[in-house]
Amino acid sequence: MITGKLLGDGNLFQSPGRQARLRFSHRMEDKEWTYHCYHELKQCIPLVMPKYRKIADPRISAGYTEHYYSQSRNSKYFSELMNIWYPQGKKILPFTFLERYLNVLALAWFYQDDRCLIMKDSKIKKIILSTECFTMEENKLLAQLIYQKFHIQFSQDKQNRLLLYDQKQILYFLHMIDPYLHSCMNRKRRLALFLPSKLPGKRTTIKLPLSITIKFPTEEIYQILDTLPKLLSLLKSKNGYRNLFINDYFLEDFTNTKKSYQIIIKGKQRDLLEECNYISGLNNSQITELCYRINKMDDNEISNHLNQ
Repeated sequence: MITGKLLGDGNLFQSPGRQARLRFSHRMEDKEWTYHCYHELKQCIPLVMPKYRKIADPRISAGYTEHYYSQSRNSKYFSELMNIWYPQGKKILPFTFLERYLNVLALAWFYQDDRCLIMKDSKIKKIILSTECFTMEENKLLAQLIYQKFHIQFSQDKQNRLLLYDQKQILYFLHMIDPYLHSCMNRKRRLALFLPSKLPGKRTTIKLPLSITIKFPTEEIYQILDTLPKLLSLLKSKNGYRNLFINDYFLEDFTNTKKSYQIIIKGKQRDLLEECNYISGLNNSQITELCYRINKMDDNEISNHLNQ
C-alpha cells in the first residue's frame, strides 16, 4: 500500500534532526479515498486522522483548492524508505525495491491516486497513469517492469505519462485490480453490466488459422462454439482469466495466415459470444480460436487454469 502511495500522491519528508514521515493528500472530491487509505494504513503504521486544508491557487477560478491530508508520525522506518526513494533529496523510482513490492494491490492504489480512465460514448478508450514527476527513462523502465510482472504493455506520451490503449489489456487491467478499488473510485472502474443484445442472428465472418481444418464451416464452427460455456467460466474466474492472459492466449493475431468463413451465429451461442467479447475485448474470430484451443484441453488442464 505504501508502494502504491509513493508511486502516486504520497511523499516522504524529513525535518532537520528528525526521522522522516509519510504524507498523502487528496482533493475534496476524494475525501472518502483519503479516509480509506488512512484506515487501511493505520493498522500498520502510526497515522494522524485526515485533516482538511484550503490552499490558495490562482490558476483556477475559485482561487483555491480544498484537500484532505494525513501524515504519519516520525519513524526510522520512513527514514530508511527516504534513503531508497529520495537518495539525492528528489523522488526517484527505486527499481530494486519495486521489483519486490510492486504487486496488484500496489498497482491498484497507484491507479486510484488521481489516475484516469477515459471513456467516450460509454466505451473505454484508454487508461492514463500520471507519472510526470519521474524521468522519461524511469517511466520507460517502469513500463517494462509492469509488463514483466503483469503482461500489460503501457506506452509513453509526450507529457511523460504512461498510457494503455489496447482494449484487451485495459479490460484485463481493470479486472485484475477491481477487488482493491474503493467504491468512491467507481469513475475508474467498468460499471456497466453485460446485457445480451437480443438481436436476431446475423451473418458473421470468422477468420481462423489454416492449421484448423474446416470442411463444413457452419456445423464445425458451431461445434467449436459449444465450448463457449467453458471459456466464459474461465474468464469469470480470477485465476482462469489471469492464466489465459499471461500465457499469450490474448495475442493480437494468433497467426498471420487465416481463412474466412461466413456463418450465422444466433441464440445462446450469440449471447455467450457477446459476453466473452464484453469481458475480454477479444473479437469473434479470436474467441472462436480460443474455444478451439480450450476444446483441445483435458479437464485437468482446465482445472489447472482455474486453480493456479
